Amino acid sequence: MSEPSVSLVTILDNWYQFNILMEHHWNAFDYPKDKLEWIIVDDSIDDHSSSIPPDENILYFHVKSEEYIDKIEFKKDNEQTIQNYFKLSSRLPNGFKRDYAVGMTSNDYIFHLDIDTIYNPKVIRRKLRFLKENKLECCYCKAMLAYDIYGKQLYKVENNIGGYESTLFHTKDFWKKGGFHWEDIVSEAISFYYGKGLDRPMENFYDTIKLLSIHNHTNYQPKKIELENMDIQIPEVVNTLNVSQHPLQIELSSIFRDSVNVIGIQSELIHQIKTDQWICENIEEDTKLKEKNLIKKINSFGKSFDICFLNTKNPIWSIFKTIRFNCIFLETSKNRDQMDHILKQNNFIVFDNLYLHKDFLQQKITDP
Repeated sequence: MSEPSVSLVTILDNWYQFNILMEHHWNAFDYPKDKLEWIIVDDSIDDHSSSIPPDENILYFHVKSEEYIDKIEFKKDNEQTIQNYFKLSSRLPNGFKRDYAVGMTSNDYIFHLDIDTIYNPKVIRRKLRFLKENKLECCYCKAMLAYDIYGKQLYKVENNIGGYESTLFHTKDFWKKGGFHWEDIVSEAISFYYGKGLDRPMENFYDTIKLLSIHNHTNYQPKKIELENMDIQIPEVVNTLNVSQHPLQIELSSIFRDSVNVIGIQSELIHQIKTDQWICENIEEDTKLKEKNLIKKINSFGKSFDICFLNTKNPIWSIFKTIRFNCIFLETSKNRDQMDHILKQNNFIVFDNLYLHKDFLQQKITDP
């Protein structure tokens, strides 16, 4: 029986440091090349078409935020703070990019491929078989292997809420039942498949290996894992990766285009990613600081701070009612849920671990 044609879908955002994996991805799958097409949608500032393997079955689309952002309606965004974030950062929501990409496909089966992920060569056939044997239209994994590219160590990561986008496999007809929500900033797979039926987790987590580096380590809580009787091969090309620039540098440079004051609170990241436009201070004490003493230390610098890199082991509360930051980045996953709640109570909106104050975004709307 002839094998069905499958469309690979990838969305990109200033991930040029992973471009050397493009050729590997295209050649990695144990599946007929003439049965594959690859749709790549990229909203990076720069055009990366020169990094795309030259093949008639690979289509690259460089989309610009200003052409589409006004067409996207963000729920409960009457003050347009969320939309203004995307205008400032020159980005588009993942939900829109993923929906755009699937709309460009021409095959009945869709597999979502993340550029910072390594896949078992047999993953496409396994997912096809899983759908057909279980009479499903969509499958995904809530767990993956992960590989620290610096420490050369394997881990396991889990998502207790929903499936990872980099494991999503579905039919074109399933997408036609509702598609991706354009306004979804992250975790767009969950709202895509939720409530439609004919979907199920496929928990062979060893088919997918997420690469961990400075670009995403705060997004996961990896756990060490020992795999008995299983030989996991890491492609040699992974060892040639040089991921040294944090994507936050590009994002913050888009939002704050002039000289800015930046403070770190026990930050381990601030001096690694600072730019020439950042005037940086860092409170480096590693002991637990009382909040009133922390406020005094910040005020002792005699200036206001636009950006704060926060890396405290314990949650802090009252500081945000006393000192105004326009932007806060949480470096650590410790107490993340608690800090997320605290910051949202203090008028911050989160964009993929970056917290921006609503007043700052509203001010930017009115600025010429």
